[in-house]
Amino acid sequence: MTIQERLKHLRENKGKSQKEIAKVLGTTAQHYGKYELGLTEIPLDRAVKLAEYYKVSLDYLAGRTDIKHPESPLSSVIEQLSHISDEDIAILAKTFTELSDNRKEPK
Repeated sequence: MTIQERLKHLRENKGKSQKEIAKVLGTTAQHYGKYELGLTEIPLDRAVKLAEYYKVSLDYLAGRTDIKHPESPLSSVIEQLSHISDEDIAILAKTFTELSDNRKEPK
């Protein structure tokens, strides 16, 4: 997903208009609309404001990752899992199931 697509998606998911987001940035709806259309590059300071407003990372906003919140303890695990083979995922799933079953057994 491109930054333009992310901007529009985040805005629409929050139920906001371009005018409302433009106000957050201190610009006009017309100018903000150019960011979503990819007609104007969004300056870093405005990208930072939007990332803070939507509570996502700049990497997520830029489309470099699908992890919205990098500070999440599981985010690095999720990122690593996206790069392993299906075989390894099956082994991990089996291991997690065994660990879960062991926790359910009375001590």
